[in-house]
Amino acid sequence: MKPIIISTFASVAFGLSGFTFGQEPPNPKIDFDGFREASAEVAKLREKRRISEAEFLRLAAEPGTIVLDTRSWEAFEQLHVKGARHLDYSDMSAETLAKVIPEKGTKVLIYCNNNFEEQKVEAGQLFPSKMRRVALNIPTFVTLHAYGYTNVNELAPLLDPKTTKIAFAGTAAAEQKGMKGAEVPNWVVGEMVNVTADGSLAKEAPDESQQHPVGFPAFEQLSIRKDEKNGGWIVSGTVCSTNSGIRYQGVAIYAIYGQWTKLIGMSDMKGEVLLRISSSADKEGKTVTPDFLFVGDHPDAPPLREGTRLRRYPLAPRK
Repeated sequence: MKPIIISTFASVAFGLSGFTFGQEPPNPKIDFDGFREASAEVAKLREKRRISEAEFLRLAAEPGTIVLDTRSWEAFEQLHVKGARHLDYSDMSAETLAKVIPEKGTKVLIYCNNNFEEQKVEAGQLFPSKMRRVALNIPTFVTLHAYGYTNVNELAPLLDPKTTKIAFAGTAAAEQKGMKGAEVPNWVVGEMVNVTADGSLAKEAPDESQQHPVGFPAFEQLSIRKDEKNGGWIVSGTVCSTNSGIRYQGVAIYAIYGQWTKLIGMSDMKGEVLLRISSSADKEGKTVTPDFLFVGDHPDAPPLREGTRLRRYPLAPRK
């Protein structure tokens, strides 16, 4: 009788839930049929939007075009198409896309690892390929289309990074001297400072962060580079504990404009930072250029309160 009892219980349980084997469990936030429809629409559109290397270069040079890299942050930081903006595919949403590509009609160029031959370097492997059927360009195109972006263009060919005319930037660029236009990010090391009673920064504070039981939030890696296209600077890096190396999320990043500070963003869930800093107007309406960047505490904490110890980073090109 046990098999009959178990079978009856299972039938009742699944019957009450409205679910039977072979059917997709209901979930109002998941729409596989919608994904298939979007994929079918992209299938018709994509062949007209797959472009050559020469066309990619021509479109990338046009004002307003955005080159989008949706690979992982680690892959992007290691090596990417020069001038590309980064948004990890797993983080794509209406909100994050709006920050990177505000206008739905913007000309967007996409590429992925499968567009370039794999390269072995001291730091590991560059452009490791995925299976052809799940190459990142495919879901990226479908997702952008589903969110309403109407001018997506995909780099079509498989290229040799050492011979392509496409320029690269990234931390591994120094190992790829044969790559056209390869750049090494401007890594900088911060200095410890104390905040005095009048809110100014006292230099040469002793760096005791390693002796602190938890450590202080600081950039483990930091790249500050001029944004030649839009002006200002592009800042990228990872915020970690100076002692344990644990990544900090939700850490406030400030720019210092003389004695005036401005919150410019926070580290994300992975402790990563990718921000753009520009000149800004002070309280009197004057245009002020920031001098320093620093890692604060949480956004609600006063950034320059007396006794605060922080690590600051000059916003000046390294010579």
